[in-house]
Amino acid sequence: GAGYGVFSPDDLYVAWIEASGSHMAQVPDYQSRLRIGSTSGGIVYDQTDTSIASALGIGSIPFMKPVGWLDTQTLLVEINVDDYVSSALITINIATGAVNKIITGSFVTFAYP
Repeated sequence: GAGYGVFSPDDLYVAWIEASGSHMAQVPDYQSRLRIGSTSGGIVYDQTDTSIASALGIGSIPFMKPVGWLDTQTLLVEINVDDYVSSALITINIATGAVNKIITGSFVTFAYP
């Protein structure tokens, strides 16, 4: 399945999650991937939960979802860490591919002046 789509402020990109498997299976086999596509066609970023966890230096990401864009190149993603022990917000820069943790906690909402 796929979901949690969010469009960039300039409407040039859309980010979403694709997932398969189940957390509830006798042998859990859930896997997800974060994709960012150009609205004019084509994928510009495609990484699995495992590769994002590796880039962050953490054990695993049992759940992640894009929650919005900080600017036209920087996607904000909420992740659960190591079997749902904690949550964090990370950024992904689509120009460089850089993945960075910015804060421990959960996303609530954006506030605009």
